[in-house]
Order: sequence, then structure tokens, then C-alpha cells
Amino acid sequence: MNLRENGMYVPSSESKDIKGWLAFFLFQIACGGIISFVSIFFNISLESYEGFPELYAYIGMACDMLCALGLLGAAAYTLYAFIKRKPNAVSLGKIVVTVIMLTNIAILLMGELDDSGLGSAQRIVQTLVWNVIWLIYLSKSEQVERLFPREQRKVYKRDFLLLFIFVLPMIFLGSVMLTTLF
Repeated sequence: MNLRENGMYVPSSESKDIKGWLAFFLFQIACGGIISFVSIFFNISLESYEGFPELYAYIGMACDMLCALGLLGAAAYTLYAFIKRKPNAVSLGKIVVTVIMLTNIAILLMGELDDSGLGSAQRIVQTLVWNVIWLIYLSKSEQVERLFPREQRKVYKRDFLLLFIFVLPMIFLGSVMLTTLF
């Protein structure tokens, strides 16, 4: 129940609940982490690295598995931070969205696209558009500002470690694959 005392608005306790677009964002992060993990885990094979030496194929598989575990862990950690109202929650959300964007851009640049499904160019472009929307939402949303005021937000060094866990294997794998081509 909303009350007015001396002309001032007193928000109800519901105003601290995560709902609406923020709840949808967290649902999408959770589902995306699970789907990415399952998809990568069950579709990984040496045939994906056909044409490369066996050692590089195993390195590629290890990098893919690390990324799958990382995405799942990052999704869980981000969900936990938002639910527990941690000061680094918004930065974690932005980092996860950025990592997903970088991963999708790398897939587009490598050109390993499916005709349809999650790995298709159309689906990846749609995901990139949603990522831009989520970054804008996390920066401009009134609900995010109310739940996580800017002056209370923090970015921990360990949060950037999360970003490097994803970027480093992609850079390593890309450089290894490029050296085998030349």
C-alpha cells in the first residue's frame, strides 16, 4: 500500500522487488547460460576441428569447454549478485552481455554459421541487437537505478577477471588456428 505523509511519497516494499524487464533480463541470462553450456557440451567433437592437427583440435575443444563452463558460471554469479543486491550486480550484467556480444561477433567473423538454428547468422544478429538493448537498459533503467543506485555500485577486480576468462581462450584459440593456416 502506498502512503502519503506530509506530501511525501513513501514507496511500498514492492518497489524493491525485481520485476518486469529486469526479471526478464535475469531469466534470459539464466536460460542463456544453461542453453549455451548444454549446446556446447553436447555438440563438441573433434570433427569440428577437421583440417587442424590433433593437438590443436584438443586445445580448441578445451577452450570451448572452458567458455561453456564460464558462461554457465557467469550467469549463475550474475543472477546471485542481482538477487542478493550486491553492489557489483549491474557491472556483472554488463560484462556478461559484453562477453555474449564478443562471442557472437567472433562466430560471425569466423563464418562457421548454421543454415538455421542458434548458430545461424539471423539468430546471431538478433542476439547482438538484444545485447545492445540490454546494455542500454542496464545503463538507463529507472528500476535498475532504484535497486542499484549509481553511488552504491562497485566494480571489483574479480569481475574483470570474468571478462578475461572468456576473452583469453578466444584470443588463444584464434591465434593457434591462424598459425596453423599459415
